[in-house]
Amino acid sequence: MASFCAWHSPVHKLGQSLSRCALVPLHSSVSIRRPAALQLVMEGRASAGSPRRILVVSGPTASGKSDLAMAVAVEMRRRGLQPEIVVADSVQVYEELTIGSNKPSLDEQRAVRHHLVDAWSLRRDKPISAGQYFDAAVAVIHDVLQRGAVPIVVGGTMMYIRWLVFGKPAAPPSDPKVRAEADAMIGSAGGDWDKALKILADRDPVRASQMTRNDWYRLSRSLEIFLETGQSFDTFSHSGAVPRLIKEQPGLARTDVTRDIASQEARGVGYGPFESQCYFISGPRTPLYERIDRRCEQMLENGLLEEVGHLCINSLLMKDSSVGRAIGYRQTIEFLEKLAKLVCTDGNEEERLKAFREYLTDFKTASRNYAGAQAKWFRKEKKFIWIPIAKPADVACHADSIAENYMLSDSEWQSKVDALSEEQDLLRKETYDRAVLRKMKLYREHFGTLVPGSDVEAALVSRAQRLAEEWTRVLDA
Repeated sequence: MASFCAWHSPVHKLGQSLSRCALVPLHSSVSIRRPAALQLVMEGRASAGSPRRILVVSGPTASGKSDLAMAVAVEMRRRGLQPEIVVADSVQVYEELTIGSNKPSLDEQRAVRHHLVDAWSLRRDKPISAGQYFDAAVAVIHDVLQRGAVPIVVGGTMMYIRWLVFGKPAAPPSDPKVRAEADAMIGSAGGDWDKALKILADRDPVRASQMTRNDWYRLSRSLEIFLETGQSFDTFSHSGAVPRLIKEQPGLARTDVTRDIASQEARGVGYGPFESQCYFISGPRTPLYERIDRRCEQMLENGLLEEVGHLCINSLLMKDSSVGRAIGYRQTIEFLEKLAKLVCTDGNEEERLKAFREYLTDFKTASRNYAGAQAKWFRKEKKFIWIPIAKPADVACHADSIAENYMLSDSEWQSKVDALSEEQDLLRKETYDRAVLRKMKLYREHFGTLVPGSDVEAALVSRAQRLAEEWTRVLDA
């Protein structure tokens, strides 16, 4: 059985420091000379590798996607490549959503150029659709490739990733009247997910079985497509609208890449899909769940309550919007609403503590469930190479191999993938091993600093109370 890290690099000793991989700033004066053969590849004049190739790094929430992508960027620079990161996260794209989205730090963005972080604003824009993200990401990737750089797509938003790798489904555009009808039907369920899902299941059972719990936007969109066409969502294959790269032609603006694909075809423009190497981080469930629980606590300590509270007070974040339903934001809005009601009814400290503890548990549970849904989704995608990362020291080994594999020709890459087929099947199988699933049912919420009864908990409840009181005053004004 082949080992992933044995492809091109010796296995690093566990615990080896990553300090040797110090990041070179984006505009550093350090000059890296490219080998002549590599230069030909980057110019599209050699057969090795693919000048249209993108690299995709995905994985469950809190699995270390960003850390791996940054480490890969370091290794690519050591090989004379110019990596740039394109985020595929439905929350990080908003300027005002920072803490709850676990957005890349400013230092990380300075070290490696990032695209689509803060690309939209809740103040200026309506919540974006997957199609809008797709169009913007395709334009960005096209530009990165045209400049001879390497696009590293990083994120966990499953539909964003899938569309960039396999293409956007050729579904009909949204019709406002049909959309309103679908929203009304979903709304009749009164916020009960199971009742709302049954509305879709009665019409499109296949699509209903694929839905991630509480993904209200895609539930409504799937129902809308059925109402408009009378066909299942799965009827619209990905072959109808793959990611495109426009061939340069005289008089053709590069920004045309974001226009409707049908109009491109009508103009006779030539294009082809992105080539890609795709990776998905896997690892033991218990450590992952503990990291998720710690991250939820850290977000609260770092100011998630204030971030959400001030957005709600300024009417920039609504509970029924796609952004407001994002994990972390939805639970926080509901918690602050509950506290606001307690303000109006003179609720006591015990009630506030109970509300906070229920909120924290719901936040952690929803995040862990989402991680499971991500693993389930990507388990079906054979194009993704699963890489086991159980501890931070594993990142260096995989980053080195991923960077080296990017240099392979398509045929060499496929040979490596074929050699790993047995190992990959085992990794995917372990994700839903019955013994593991039974064990995870017994998992109990992990506490870091937010232990019930601690001073940290009391301070957070007080902060939340002040926000609820301010929100109540604004609503009463």
